[in-house]
Amino acid sequence: MTDTDAPAMWLAERLDDANRDAPAERIAREHMARLTAREAGPLLVSCLAELIRLARAERVKREQREAYRRSPEAAYEREYRSAVRRLTRDSERARAELAERDPDEFARRFTIAGAIQAFRDEIRHEVLGSLLEMTFTHPDGHEVRWADATIAEHRAAIASLMPTVGHGLAEIARHEEAIELIERHGVTSLSGLHETPLDTVA
Repeated sequence: MTDTDAPAMWLAERLDDANRDAPAERIAREHMARLTAREAGPLLVSCLAELIRLARAERVKREQREAYRRSPEAAYEREYRSAVRRLTRDSERARAELAERDPDEFARRFTIAGAIQAFRDEIRHEVLGSLLEMTFTHPDGHEVRWADATIAEHRAAIASLMPTVGHGLAEIARHEEAIELIERHGVTSLSGLHETPLDTVA
């Protein structure tokens, strides 16, 4: 072998099933005892070189950690983590107090049912606001304004989205919300809600 051979590779080639799980120290002693002077010299040089490389790498890491510890970035990170811990404690305390003071409000904000309702509320605001002047593509290819779409057109859109339900849940929810609003207020499309008092729409 040469002095550039890695000691780990040299030993790996000599390990067999009989000593694969034996203690490393025992394997090392056994192999050292078998080495000739000609083999031992390059191997020891290679071992020492590897130890020096490891020691240098560890020193660089240690210096980098120490430099970062004194840096403004580290101070910011410590303050950030401390703030997150404080907010977490405050949040948990606030949740417990809210659950005791107002169980209904707690359920609305922090349960699955509450999350679903919050999602529906958000969808409703979209359907009644920004979506009205936008269009969606009908399954037959033509564009339909949300404000003018009929129940039949919304249902056709939902049917076309079902095969890609994993990607279209929010869009399906918007169409379902539109259908519910149209049926509830007895109009033919969302544009008819413009004549309905806003406090009765939600």
